[in-house]
Amino acid sequence: MGDLFMKKLLKSLLVAGFAAVSFAAVSNVNDVSAGGVTTTRILTRMYNKQGDLVMNRALAANTPWRVGYFRVINGSLMYQVSTNEFVRAFSVDYEPESWSVSIDDLFGKWQAEDGTSYTFMSNGHNRKGNVSITKNGKTTEGTFEFNPYGGDQIEIALYSDEGYNASWIRYCTLNGDKLTFNNEEYSAYRVY
Repeated sequence: MGDLFMKKLLKSLLVAGFAAVSFAAVSNVNDVSAGGVTTTRILTRMYNKQGDLVMNRALAANTPWRVGYFRVINGSLMYQVSTNEFVRAFSVDYEPESWSVSIDDLFGKWQAEDGTSYTFMSNGHNRKGNVSITKNGKTTEGTFEFNPYGGDQIEIALYSDEGYNASWIRYCTLNGDKLTFNNEEYSAYRVY
């Protein structure tokens, strides 16, 4: 009976491992239409869809490139500049054709499906504000930066010295009263 138990346990762990690997692979390929132009600052290296460095090509400094979509690859925001080539967002300047959301659309209280509440408030800056996060009865204060990428796509960078997820960057879709964390398993909804 001990051998049968061990075989079932091993099989369960193996299935769970494959599921985790499959989920990680799927969560890495969130293509979101960007519709803008990115301009290189310096000679800029490119990466393929899997996040591997393209060894034999680079983009010249100070050149504009039309962006088809962006995706998060291995935790980094990347812009598509050709069929299977991407540049890291932090290495270029991006100008969206237009966006349909502003920082004002984020202000207020949001309740996430995991029980966390976020309150985004103005602090008088154009793309920055204050944030209060409450999870499991503990509240953390900090600041955030709002960066639109086109349409309803945004980046939220949170800065805090302590508490729940002290500092992070999330790529999100802001659609009315729903804030979807693109690379996460949940959404947050505006609380009135």
